[in-house]
Amino acid sequence: MLSMSLSLVAVFLPLLLMGGLPGRLLREFAVTLSVAIGISLAVSLTLTPMMCGWLLKSGKPHEPTRNRGFGRLLVAVQGGYGKSLKWVLRHSRMTGLVLLGTIALSIWLYISIPKTFFPEQDTGVLMGGIQADQSISFQAMRGKLQDFMKIIREDPAVDNVTGFTGGSRVNSGMMFITLKSRDQRHETAQQIIDRLRKKLAKEPGANLFLMAVQDIRVGGRQANASYQYTLLSDDLAALREWEPKIRKALAALPELADVNSDQQDNGAEMDLLYDRDTMSRLGISVQDANNLLNNAFGQRQISTIYQPLNQYKVVMEVDPVYTQDVSALDKMFVINSEGKPIPLSYFAKWQPANAPAVGEPSGTFGGFHHLL
Repeated sequence: MLSMSLSLVAVFLPLLLMGGLPGRLLREFAVTLSVAIGISLAVSLTLTPMMCGWLLKSGKPHEPTRNRGFGRLLVAVQGGYGKSLKWVLRHSRMTGLVLLGTIALSIWLYISIPKTFFPEQDTGVLMGGIQADQSISFQAMRGKLQDFMKIIREDPAVDNVTGFTGGSRVNSGMMFITLKSRDQRHETAQQIIDRLRKKLAKEPGANLFLMAVQDIRVGGRQANASYQYTLLSDDLAALREWEPKIRKALAALPELADVNSDQQDNGAEMDLLYDRDTMSRLGISVQDANNLLNNAFGQRQISTIYQPLNQYKVVMEVDPVYTQDVSALDKMFVINSEGKPIPLSYFAKWQPANAPAVGEPSGTFGGFHHLL
């Protein structure tokens, strides 16, 4: 009794020590069962023997239970067990072969049965993350989003698709896909993802990583996959060197699909360099030049229009037609202290450069996250 109870408590020990969100959800369950087993053990070793000694006293002789209905059934079961045991002992070679076959079947089932940390749900909703070329423009990224949405809408199991681009990264976007009800489709969510993956791979310059939305999601970061692997280092150069190698090794594993990373260090940007001596001679301050660029490209909010049922933000910017390439800077003029327009190119020069790496810090270390 003692060994059996301790074995049951050991079964729930991993749940007691599990961290993260799953550990918080399962800790009460594990504690309740462990305490219940402990109380049952204490009662069995202390109270039960004393109650048996007090209550189970010899009384009047009674008819043996084997002569009753349930007793006769028990005797028949015991007799059948004895006959089967004798047969097994007489055919020991066949019994050994059956034992080996059972062990082999158990090993095969352990290898072949799908295994996962949590059983995958089919909630009827898919979430997708778009990752495009790091130097892509917002307008081109919007076209990629529309292409992906068109491909997904054509799938017979899809009911509705919504998506957006932008945010902190121009080359990224999100997509939410609502599937039809289970009585209107014959595939699971994962089967639909596998089918769409082949069609979405034909879109050049961008990738869409799909996954089924789960009620219990592991990890605290927004990601393009179900599992995350974080690579940490206090040396950013070492991270940039080893991240592609590790990602390539993970992608080579047949068990993994849609391996991607949030490392992005080849984004395109334009650096503007001011000639402050020339600016002082022309009567232009750095603030004047910065205000010009902010008004033209920063989507500056200058006012709010109030209506009875809603309010609307007034944003000042140049026409998007003039923001497609760097030639727009040649047409910019700054008003100096004397009220004269001075071309931006008179006191500034610009040159293309790579954007800094995009990696979410983890504590005091830099880090990149591999998404599987």
